[in-house]
Amino acid sequence: MNCLIIDGNKESCRPLERIVKQSGHLKLVASCGSAAQAEDVFLKHKIDVIFIDELVQPERAAGFLNYLQFKKPYMIVVRSGKRPTDHAYDVNTTDFIMKPLSGAQFRKVMNKVIFG
Repeated sequence: MNCLIIDGNKESCRPLERIVKQSGHLKLVASCGSAAQAEDVFLKHKIDVIFIDELVQPERAAGFLNYLQFKKPYMIVVRSGKRPTDHAYDVNTTDFIMKPLSGAQFRKVMNKVIFG
């Protein structure tokens, strides 16, 4: 499965990049700093899973998904606080992962994505 990471803070997304690269199920296509950069990548590659930091305006990143003809990707919101922001619910989020990330959290979310 191809995945895309969207996080405005390059340092905070490094743990997720490492976990994704170690997983046997995902291929990291790109790690973007904004929704605008992600749109370019998304239109050039088939993306199955998007990991997006809740502070990157997921509603903007999801806005262009409504215009796509093929299957929409799973949207995993990465959050810093215990409670997701309200707009995280507006983008048909598959699940949430809390920072700091752990392999156990990642496996739980990916099991939901892969096995339903």
